[in-house]
Formats: sequence, structure tokens, C-alpha cells
Amino acid sequence: MAPVFSVSEAPPHVSKGPVKGFACKLLGLSGWQWRPAPSEISGSTPEQAAMSQMKIKAVQIGGNAALLSSCTHGDAVDWGNDCFDTWTCVGEAIVTR
Repeated sequence: MAPVFSVSEAPPHVSKGPVKGFACKLLGLSGWQWRPAPSEISGSTPEQAAMSQMKIKAVQIGGNAALLSSCTHGDAVDWGNDCFDTWTCVGEAIVTR
């Protein structure tokens, strides 16, 4: 999967555009569930899952890495996404030289 760099440690690169990863806790028929579900592949925590989603989107738009701007926890209800708890990671897809 694509590596993630902080702005201060980023190698020389070309920007491909902004990317965002999102993990959402919702109430389903079988109780509370995170989407994507925590796993070895998506990330063992909701924050790691949001980071994985950001990395995937970076690759989908032609990047081979990402610059992380922020990962934030939203513990208020997000009615727009029907989420009761969220993690959002925001960054920039880049191509390293």
C-alpha cells in the first residue's frame, strides 16, 4: 500500500490532488458496526481504517504515496453520513520522484 508522509518529511514529489479517508460507526440490525470493518487489511482501528481509505484513494487517482494533513475523530452524530462516530483522514495524493 502507498506510504504516508508528513509534510515536513515528504520526499520530492508532484501533487495529484486532495484525498480523504473515512470510517463510520453506524447502528445495524446486529448492533454497532464500523464501516469499513476493522481488520488486518483495512486497519485494526477505525483511525487506521480511515488512513487506509485515504491511501487507496491516493492510488486510485494516480499517486504512489500520500501526504497526511490530519486525522480527526468526530464523536458527534454525522447525520449526512448516518454515522454516530467517525474518523476522517485528509491529505494529498502525490507521486514521489
